[in-house]
Amino acid sequence: MAVDVTLWNGSFRQDEIPAFRCPTCKKGSLLLVPSSLQVEESERSKKAMQEAEDWDPNWTENRFVAFLKCSWTSCGELVVVSGDTESVEEADEEFGRVWANHLRPRSMFPAPHIIELPNELPRPVEKEIENSFQLFWVDLGASANRMRTSLERVMDHFQIRKFNKTGKRVAIPLANRISLFEQEHGSQFSDIFTALRHVGNLGSHADIDRVSLLSAYEVYEHALSELFAKRSKKIAALSKKIVKSKGKVR
Repeated sequence: MAVDVTLWNGSFRQDEIPAFRCPTCKKGSLLLVPSSLQVEESERSKKAMQEAEDWDPNWTENRFVAFLKCSWTSCGELVVVSGDTESVEEADEEFGRVWANHLRPRSMFPAPHIIELPNELPRPVEKEIENSFQLFWVDLGASANRMRTSLERVMDHFQIRKFNKTGKRVAIPLANRISLFEQEHGSQFSDIFTALRHVGNLGSHADIDRVSLLSAYEVYEHALSELFAKRSKKIAALSKKIVKSKGKVR
């Protein structure tokens, strides 16, 4: 599925918290627990308002915490969210432009999944991707690095060599492991793996932006669904079944 950038843009109105999909059951939506949202102004912000002659309301520094609960009755997972707020200029029918306080999460636990992960995904790969989801709200660079690490675990799953054979235990760079994967399994995913490697490298230098990271998630989702869930083969087989039965699948 395509990644909705607006859903993961980093902040949202207090009265329009996105209905993220539950990270546990993958079926329900995460909804705000009534009265759980608490927003408090920091003491530093209160002091600045009293002391600064040119103080502006947009400088207010708030912290927040809230609980989101899965709407699926048989699940009911609780996700705790915390962070700060930011002032965002918005269109207003009456006043033209107004400033509104948006919640800006700095932590979500357990973190909602940004992409769909196939059930067949090996646990070492899944674990690193879930760590990447968790870090998405804290540090985009660290999140990109975890995505890169998960790709290393993909290489491990397909038994792509990790170390050279010169007698010393020297790690083989990911770029070389991708080339080895291509030699053994074809070049279908070479561009995707290389793109993920580049994004991970940007993360190492704290030079990654949100859109680039979300784009990498989107192409990764496709690769994972093909590598582990064999989605295209399943769809092709189902299509043939429908054709053979002339539309009557039982």
